[in-house]
Amino acid sequence: MKLVPEPEIEGHNKIHYLSHHAVIQQGNETTEICIVYVASATSNGASLNECLHIGPKLNQQILEILLRFRFYRIALIAHIEKVFRMVSIDSKDRDVLRLIWYD
Repeated sequence: MKLVPEPEIEGHNKIHYLSHHAVIQQGNETTEICIVYVASATSNGASLNECLHIGPKLNQQILEILLRFRFYRIALIAHIEKVFRMVSIDSKDRDVLRLIWYD
């Protein structure tokens, strides 16, 4: 993430600010508050989710996963954290993925 310079706050490109809210996870020792971004909110009849490119389906079918899960004696699971900041976003698309940050 980077701070948008003052002259670029109201740019000539399409600009969209992601709405977000906090989810409180009581009892969680590492992260009590999780910020959830809402890209399904509509503006002018379309949501950001509808406007972004939809790539190929990377998740496998649930039945295949369950069958393979039972195949081995030991199974591992994991939770993906902080993924949004690990995704590279093309510079021309960054103005539609802005968010408001308060210090």
